[in-house]
Amino acid sequence: MAPTAISAKAFVALDEVGSKGNTAGSKVGGRVDIRKDIEDIRFVASLTDSTIRGYESAPYLPDAILTADKRVTDNVSVALGYDAGVKSAFATATNDSTVNGRNVRASGTWFQKGNHVRAEATVHLDGRSSLWGSYTFNDNANLTNSTYINLKERDGFILRPFTVPIATSAIKYTLHKDDYIFEAAADLNKQAPYLSVQRRYGRQVYKAHYAVKEEYAMIETGYSQTDADGDLPLIKGYAKGPLGPNGFGPLSVGLIFDKVLDL
Repeated sequence: MAPTAISAKAFVALDEVGSKGNTAGSKVGGRVDIRKDIEDIRFVASLTDSTIRGYESAPYLPDAILTADKRVTDNVSVALGYDAGVKSAFATATNDSTVNGRNVRASGTWFQKGNHVRAEATVHLDGRSSLWGSYTFNDNANLTNSTYINLKERDGFILRPFTVPIATSAIKYTLHKDDYIFEAAADLNKQAPYLSVQRRYGRQVYKAHYAVKEEYAMIETGYSQTDADGDLPLIKGYAKGPLGPNGFGPLSVGLIFDKVLDL
């Protein structure tokens, strides 16, 4: 990968399509992440559509984040960052190790605002399955840390109610079997379980989700730039809506675009 790259993400969404009155609210947004490698330090500057709209509040620009990441040893990396929107510094330490023959990645992040500490760990149980867990100390609420949400959306937009990746206390089990990926997850604060199954056909990916407590379903399909499992979709479409004893719909639909440009 080139030492400089720009990641551009954008989404277009229509909410409650087919609701009474046949009206739908639209949302359009996006973000840009600029990465620059200087020797052994990786700098990433991020801004979103909220940053552009809030330019008058400079230098406290909403969603504007700068991070510097350095690998200290083969197993340990550290990162420092600053969220200009909420005027908060943060620091992360990540360690990759082997415990009882299993690969383990553990990280801890401290956020100046609120003095929160978020701990995360992924344990690869075998070649097919893994277990991930997260817990945020000094934070009894849920989804309160906007800085972490913004950092997580560097990987891809979080679609509600499927917010386990940014929940302050959560667990997830992942199983790879043949061409399928099965996931069972739970937001422990909300006592809300989630299920998903993914199937890949070359560069085309299909995924179905269900939120048990919310009685909400989502289907998404994406087209990747390569056929690698970890490759982000170049374009992804989704449809989601209530699905339970009270019936189905109305639907919310959207498109998400994601492109990395090496410079």
